[in-house]
Amino acid sequence: MVQPVLHSQPYQQKPGSSNYNSVVVALVSGNVFEAVWLSSYLKRLDPSSSPVNVRSTMIYYYDKYQNPDALAKELKQNGQGLDLIVLSATGGCLQTALKSAMAIRRLRAYERTGIVAIGQPSGRPEAERQREEFLKAGVKVYVPINASRTTMKESLDYLLRGIKAASSNEQFFPSMGYIQKARNLFSYLTPREVAILGYISEGRRNKEIAEIMEITPKIVKIQVSSIKRKLNIGSRTSLAVYALREGLAKLPEPDHETEHSIDDLTEREREIFQLVIVGKSNEEINADLSISQRTVRRHIEHIMKKLEVHRRIGLLSFASHEPLEANQIT
Repeated sequence: MVQPVLHSQPYQQKPGSSNYNSVVVALVSGNVFEAVWLSSYLKRLDPSSSPVNVRSTMIYYYDKYQNPDALAKELKQNGQGLDLIVLSATGGCLQTALKSAMAIRRLRAYERTGIVAIGQPSGRPEAERQREEFLKAGVKVYVPINASRTTMKESLDYLLRGIKAASSNEQFFPSMGYIQKARNLFSYLTPREVAILGYISEGRRNKEIAEIMEITPKIVKIQVSSIKRKLNIGSRTSLAVYALREGLAKLPEPDHETEHSIDDLTEREREIFQLVIVGKSNEEINADLSISQRTVRRHIEHIMKKLEVHRRIGLLSFASHEPLEANQIT
């Protein structure tokens, strides 16, 4: 059972300000990378410039519950100070998210709680159809999200605007221009590039990919560079995280069972672990935490040793089979 961090005080809007104070958000997802990515982003917002000030996030995973009603009851039991619920419909979770929304709305405790649904970018007819389905389920805010760096900032800006609208019980839907741009981004990849992206997510090196696809390592290298350019993503780990977060690939089972867990890590190591599994490079972690890249490398080495993982992408595999709960997120 998920044991989220609870805060009983509801948010209040500051007089004369558009910012909301101490918003508590529940993130419900089928994907650990998406959940931790969104949680990390929301908790690092600058209260002085953001339309919402997130005091804490609680993470729930669809597959931990027998049905949507069980999830709704868990939210009711643990979320007395809950202001907003973000339901993910990505990675094949559309119907689960819709049923969860209806189950939550059946509970009178959440009549005033805002709900935001997020989904994968699609064509205009499909996006409008999904929006209508969520409206029927009592969800007035639907935001298609694309996590590539080309559209990430715009996606997250729309998400914040959606959260603010949900807080005010208003409807919100991004512009069709944004939806089309987010959808087209992935369609630029060729079938071969999509296949290579899948193999990268499995942690395979260029030589292994070349042998499987019966092409030369040089061609694989060229294709990987093309994928990075099209998605505006700089590292292989970040490519893997993107594919996993968007539900385009699945990680294999870990090479061996281990008795170690996230709880074995220090607070700083957990913080760095979270940044690694959302696709941050050492340079980006250095900037986020204001520590040297040498210190970042040393921490990552310690994390790998403690978790018995030999490659950086192995941390993604570890995370996918031992999802972080709210009380493990710093």
